[in-house]
Amino acid sequence: MKNHDSGEIFNIQKFCVNDGPGIRTTVFLKGCPLHCLWCHNPESQTQEKQIMFYPDKCSDCGRCHNLTIDDLEFMCFNDAKEICGKTVSSDYVIAEVMKDYEFYKNSGGGITLSGGEPLFQYDFALDILKKAKERNLHTAIETCG
Repeated sequence: MKNHDSGEIFNIQKFCVNDGPGIRTTVFLKGCPLHCLWCHNPESQTQEKQIMFYPDKCSDCGRCHNLTIDDLEFMCFNDAKEICGKTVSSDYVIAEVMKDYEFYKNSGGGITLSGGEPLFQYDFALDILKKAKERNLHTAIETCG
């Protein structure tokens, strides 16, 4: 089990305008217990890191054949394969979000937690939200609950 101040994410998307009021940064957490077939972010369903493959970027060089997720860091010249998932601390998330504080302040925006299901990593999500509130950020959460 992870500490409450670290967890798995797969993306931090800046300048979001559809995930709450104002300009926001949306943090996508990995893991969801539902596994819906119509999921907008199927890469978020498992909490584990996984290899994503984009066939339209593949030049079929063969460099990646038979490699595991541990070998993937610098293996694809064309970004046809990448690791989806990263263990980060809540402090890391807040530091990334705070880089755009002026946008939030001027637009009434803030941070949105999405996923997957952010409450699947309840302690981690709560730690991020508490730290955001300490910095006077507007918070929102997108949940299937």
